[in-house]
Amino acid sequence: MSSSSSSFSEPQTGALVREMRLHLLLATSLVTIAAMLALAFVTRYSGTDVTLGLALTRSGWLYPVFSALLGWLGVALTGSDT
Repeated sequence: MSSSSSSFSEPQTGALVREMRLHLLLATSLVTIAAMLALAFVTRYSGTDVTLGLALTRSGWLYPVFSALLGWLGVALTGSDT
């Protein structure tokens, strides 16, 4: 008998820690996805996306600059550059 008061052995504790880390990562991802969807709905129903689109159409020769900045913002928010 070991003198430790824990009822878990070392392999069980390691597996438990790995599983808890996985659940934390999944929860963080789900919260991030939910926040992005909420932001999309708010911008859609408030008219922000239409206003941004109309502003970009009137930017003239600066359109390539603004479109690149908007693309970079999308990459930063979603974490995907595909």
